[in-house]
Amino acid sequence: VAPSRRSHRSRRSALGLVAGLFLVAAACVAPVPPPPPPGSGAPTLTVTPAVTGLHRPWDLAFAPDGTMLLTERTGPVSAVVGGTVRQLARPTDVQAIGEGGMMGLAVDPQFASNRRIYTCFLSNASGALDVRVVRWQVDAGYTALTNRTDLLTGIPVNTAGQAGRHSGCRTRFGPDGNLWVTTGD
Repeated sequence: VAPSRRSHRSRRSALGLVAGLFLVAAACVAPVPPPPPPGSGAPTLTVTPAVTGLHRPWDLAFAPDGTMLLTERTGPVSAVVGGTVRQLARPTDVQAIGEGGMMGLAVDPQFASNRRIYTCFLSNASGALDVRVVRWQVDAGYTALTNRTDLLTGIPVNTAGQAGRHSGCRTRFGPDGNLWVTTGD
């Protein structure tokens, strides 16, 4: 009688195990129910593209008159005027390698009087790769950048692994009025 009970228990245990595995497998493939609808008074979000057709846009800033200025990692610095993108400059020394390229952009707090902007990018102007901060002047019609002045050069490029990786280049004016620039590692 004892072997029969063991056999019956073994079958019951095996069936229980199979049923448990089936439930776990079913839970893994069961569709996730949709989230509940937002409650009354919840904010809604509407997304409207301001600009399309860009290739890896990286940073943007606004001039005091509301004109959007932007960088694309592959090199261009542009302005959006009347809904149209105008390329202001495409420096030939920009190197879009790894995570480097034309990246940071900041508008001078005195832009209304000096028309200056600042960019940070990976460059080969010195014959070797470095990260640099450059000051530009935007012409009155938002058609070109002029008076390039390389303010800070020789910021080291990460040479471990892929060149240009972790290039930094976040540029912003701080509350002290100074231009702050992040560097990579």
